[in-house]
Amino acid sequence: MLIGVVGIFAVFSVWVPIITKHRFENFSDVVFLFIFPIPCTLVGLYFLHTAGRLWPGISSNGIHKLSVCLSFIFAIMALNLFSILKESTHVEDDIVWGLLQNFPLIILGGLFYLSVKRCLLKWFSVSEVIDYNAHRKATKLYFFFLALSFWNAISSVTQLLPKNPDYEHVPANQWLEALIIFGSIPPAFWCYRFGLKFFLKEPPDENGHNRSTLECLDAGSSPA
Repeated sequence: MLIGVVGIFAVFSVWVPIITKHRFENFSDVVFLFIFPIPCTLVGLYFLHTAGRLWPGISSNGIHKLSVCLSFIFAIMALNLFSILKESTHVEDDIVWGLLQNFPLIILGGLFYLSVKRCLLKWFSVSEVIDYNAHRKATKLYFFFLALSFWNAISSVTQLLPKNPDYEHVPANQWLEALIIFGSIPPAFWCYRFGLKFFLKEPPDENGHNRSTLECLDAGSSPA
């Protein structure tokens, strides 16, 4: 019930002010819907979907979804903490601060998800059942956003470069700007690849062995 209430609150708190107060005057107002209201609506609908899956009873799949919802709540609380830190550090550039906080926020959310999922499974004495197709999609999606935020965090350094005196938003050294932007792509790519290497679980074979485990055993037993 609590998860469902949070989902309803998220949807209504976003759309009631838009419907009752906002007036769309140009196309940019419509684009704004895809930046904040629609993503928040999707999160609220996910909360409602999770509440529906939990209503009949606790299951492994329901705990997975509940852990995702709790991770969203944790991320919002951490975001408020970052806002307090921002005020204490007196950082003037809101764009740079926003980009720099996203990367650690996603990492903290992922670690919180793993921890709370393990605690809930143990608390309710539920054996974990892994849907490997869903696990693969979710893991790839998570590390894609993590790599994207990592690239954004490095690229945001260009906002701190000395500006061209004739153009307010253009750095004086555009070659250095290009080097930072394009040079941060390979580290972001390897962030994605290493994440999948360590956290993507392969389905077991017919004997119940994990594919990555078998590869390690074969490598250890080979003459090389």
